[in-house]
Amino acid sequence: MQPHRRKRKRKDKEHNGEDDEEGISYEAPDRTVGVILPPPPAPKPKPKPVPPPINFAELLKIAEKKQFEPIVIEKKRKGRRKTIN
Repeated sequence: MQPHRRKRKRKDKEHNGEDDEEGISYEAPDRTVGVILPPPPAPKPKPKPVPPPINFAELLKIAEKKQFEPIVIEKKRKGRRKTIN
């Protein structure tokens, strides 16, 4: 047995009147009378310009300097859950 097919909605208004939606309005009424609108938000500041990319030779010099520096890894503290008694 095949699944049930959906019926197509007819564009003409000569259907049997079963789904008569002529009197129903789905749009919200205008309620702008007496409503004070807030001023538009201030323009956002422009982001700082990106510095130019580093030359590969300079990058190697920095890598040689930082090669022997220790790496500090901070442990995240686990938050204890508070239980309600």
